[in-house]
Amino acid sequence: MSAFRSRDHYELYHYTRLSQPNNIRLVRLLPAAIDNDELRVELLEQSLSTADGVYTALSYACGDTSLAIRRPVFCDGRIIKIYPTLHSFLLKIRHQSDATLIWCDGLCIDQGLDAESLKERSHQVQMMFEIYTTAQKVMVDLGDDLGDRHDDFIRSLYELAAVPRQRLGAVVPEKYILECYEDEDDEEDGHEEGDQEEGNVLDQVARKANGAWKPASCLSQHSTLTSSEQSSRSLGEGRSVEAVVEALIRILPDCVRQKWLWTSLFDDLLARPYFRRLWVVQEHALGREIVFMIGRSRVHGSKLARAISRSFTALMSCITTTNAISEAARAVSWRDSKPTPVTFTLRHYKVMNTSGQLSSGLSLLVEQTGSLASADPRDKIYGLLGLCHADERNHPSLYVDYTEPFEDMRLRITRYFLSNGAPFVLYRSVGCGSEAPSPSWTFNFGATEVDTLDDSIFADGTCSGELFSAGYSPCEATQRAFSPLLSDDSPLLTLSAILLPTICTVSSPLAFITHGSDRSVIQKWTSHLLGWAAEQGILIGVDFFAALASTVSADTFDYLGEKHRLSSDAMLPGSGALTASFWDAIKYIKDGVSRIDFPPDLDMRSSAIFTSLVGFATDRAVAIATPTEGLEPLLYLVPECTEPGDVVAVFVGLPTPLVLRPAEPEAGQEGPVFRLVGSAYAHGMMDGQVFSTSLPEQLIHLR
Repeated sequence: MSAFRSRDHYELYHYTRLSQPNNIRLVRLLPAAIDNDELRVELLEQSLSTADGVYTALSYACGDTSLAIRRPVFCDGRIIKIYPTLHSFLLKIRHQSDATLIWCDGLCIDQGLDAESLKERSHQVQMMFEIYTTAQKVMVDLGDDLGDRHDDFIRSLYELAAVPRQRLGAVVPEKYILECYEDEDDEEDGHEEGDQEEGNVLDQVARKANGAWKPASCLSQHSTLTSSEQSSRSLGEGRSVEAVVEALIRILPDCVRQKWLWTSLFDDLLARPYFRRLWVVQEHALGREIVFMIGRSRVHGSKLARAISRSFTALMSCITTTNAISEAARAVSWRDSKPTPVTFTLRHYKVMNTSGQLSSGLSLLVEQTGSLASADPRDKIYGLLGLCHADERNHPSLYVDYTEPFEDMRLRITRYFLSNGAPFVLYRSVGCGSEAPSPSWTFNFGATEVDTLDDSIFADGTCSGELFSAGYSPCEATQRAFSPLLSDDSPLLTLSAILLPTICTVSSPLAFITHGSDRSVIQKWTSHLLGWAAEQGILIGVDFFAALASTVSADTFDYLGEKHRLSSDAMLPGSGALTASFWDAIKYIKDGVSRIDFPPDLDMRSSAIFTSLVGFATDRAVAIATPTEGLEPLLYLVPECTEPGDVVAVFVGLPTPLVLRPAEPEAGQEGPVFRLVGSAYAHGMMDGQVFSTSLPEQLIHLR
């Protein structure tokens, strides 16, 4: 008979409760002479007050969390089943002769689902700030190696990190070079770069990357110069994009001349699942020192940060604006490949401000990390508390409780945000189309996608480039404050608003078209909307076209031309409501509009102009409001779930209006009651104009 037992015959390990609230468990990873030996560990209880710098914290992507595929770790003659990704990570870091002291959530926190286990997990998650700041370093697992290209890739990464800043400065204008906190010569003097440099580099990369790749509807990033002017002014000294690219290729390592380097560095590495995790934000930001593992190769975080900065320095000098991207620039960049994962990754990779201090605002953190994923939607909040200042992290409304029903937790967090000047949650609400029992105005923080209009609303209720100010929001000097009325005993949210005329008809959604140019998208949309308007008996003339163009584009070019007093041959002169691109599309639709006097042909230099239009309108519908005495019929850009009978309201202190659906008041309740549908763009009402009309301001209730 064999002396060995099958894994199936081992009992599961049972955790004992921690004896003190400030204690944690640490893992003693036992050595093994052979790589494929079973993983064996010991669990030790340790006070955080005496654990400073004695352990390494692990950071990894969970991957598939199915129970059926979990792998065993042997502990005190029993087994603990862990995620395959953690199992692989432990095998990679295990020493052949020495034990290693580590902290990892999959082993150090009881993962049971009973009440006591959930209570422990809640308390331990509340301590994440202390756990990661106490660790000697944070080790990050980025998964498998890169196969046949792995050694070349790692060598290239170090070569990029070693390129002196002075060599870049000889070729690239200063504004495209990512600065560091530490002096660039520190490493040459024998000093290792600190984490401050790493955070600052990645933060700068994020801001610069967002300037180039943020949807064109982010108007503050748009230039009004011609392509040739942009190339000349951006690059300086009249050098063309091609000239800078050629110079960069000469000073960067030989490996950069092969396009695969850029693809590998960004697509193969930064697009890995690890960088899509929400937990990575605080795990990385709180660590004293970061070490990345790519396969079995270890790369110091500062090296990776510098390699990224060198790559982006080259990239940003090539991509001067959305209007000036040459074939030479495309040859050494992956701009047409997968920019989205990289931009959000770098934006949230290290949450640091320019002074190197951790961000303190939970609302800002939540708004910025909305695209990152977590297996448990509650972790979209809990996973960020470690990055808040102590006064907010310990706020009585921000406790961690995995035993609390999710809908109760959602309501608690929404009330906290609204009471603390963060109305952006209303633009990311569950809405009345949700089957959730939560009030329609509660924060849908589990969502990972936000449409362009809602995404322009920042955490404090201001807008991208102060684009909208329908409710005299803090964007404007008038400072009509957002003042919600909340009660712990009621599911109602009471706000001051002006109700606009009721919606009488809604078009079908303006669907995103994956093929064809942006010009063709607008042509199709225009044809669709003209047919819809004709069916409604609307007189089609210049005024209607002007309103339609402004509504679908959310007054994009009015904003540039009028609010900032900019002028360019790329847009119509003055502050007219018609955008050049919209008219340029409309003029191809001749039927029924021959009487319209179209502007002359314009040189449409860039599809980015069209993108700025389709971004706001994609997947939204156009609605027409019932005329009210003293007002012209109103056009709205509304969520696709909007129905006739819904009402658009301009709320005091909110930058854009909201679509509401009438609801029955409860017995004895005074004032109108609605359920929230979503945000809207109301033509002619986006700069506080509604407050100069005869429409009354009133208190309304949202359920």
